[in-house]
Amino acid sequence: MPICYRDRWVEVPGGALHAVEWGEAGPLVLLTHGITAQAHVWDPIAARLAARYRVLSLDQRGHGDSLRPPSGYALADYLADLLAVLDAVGVERVVVAGHSLGARNAFAFAARHPARTALLIAIDYGPWIAAEAFTALDARVRGAPRQFATAAEARAYLAGRYPRITPDALERRLWFGLRPVPNGLVWRYEPAAIARTLEYLNADLGPLVPRVQAPALIIRGEQSTFYDATAFARLREARPDFEYEEVAGATHYVPEEHPETVYQLMAAFLERHAAALPGGSVAGR
Repeated sequence: MPICYRDRWVEVPGGALHAVEWGEAGPLVLLTHGITAQAHVWDPIAARLAARYRVLSLDQRGHGDSLRPPSGYALADYLADLLAVLDAVGVERVVVAGHSLGARNAFAFAARHPARTALLIAIDYGPWIAAEAFTALDARVRGAPRQFATAAEARAYLAGRYPRITPDALERRLWFGLRPVPNGLVWRYEPAAIARTLEYLNADLGPLVPRVQAPALIIRGEQSTFYDATAFARLREARPDFEYEEVAGATHYVPEEHPETVYQLMAAFLERHAAALPGGSVAGR
């Protein structure tokens, strides 16, 4: 599939947010990635969605090519960024979708800004995740090497850390997730920003569950040890009106392990709820 995205920048206090834009017209789908990732993890899904929708995949603050302030990584900061993006592109209501950290932010955005949310898609994140899952995530993220001598060394590390993602997903992690320095490659994210994000990542989303008004699709990797079956079942009990899907054989990194399945689930959900989708543009914004 040809690469046909455009880089877009949105000015916010303290710097700018970088996003990857796909498609020309249609309702806006705003994609948000997981911690330590970046906008291009969504490329194959965004490229497919762009046939019918306008798609923006965001480098969240502290990640990719977006601003990296020394502080400002609480939930409210991430949500303010999503609002800033919508205002900058002149869109009132959006399909907000995310994976992991991005799903947490998408879920909270839908709860706190129902008037701006047409549909919600959250992948492998939700309320009531077990504390042990956050402990394991914290150790894994903080334990990552800070620098690699060569691309081959970085590729080998990524292959070990993400053993089930597709080969092209691994290459995107390599080329968009790292940047060259004189002595090798370092992460494109800001380590201090990641540390601060980890402090707030397990904030309790339980009180937000009743506040989501938009139709929602919740996707879980069947073998995910982060968003486990217990947490998934608890949300299903609390919100039986949401739609739920489990992707067989997937771990936490569902969009990079099974991009075609995730695309099909998202596209079908958008089609089922086409009546809820806005025209996209807001005159005068």
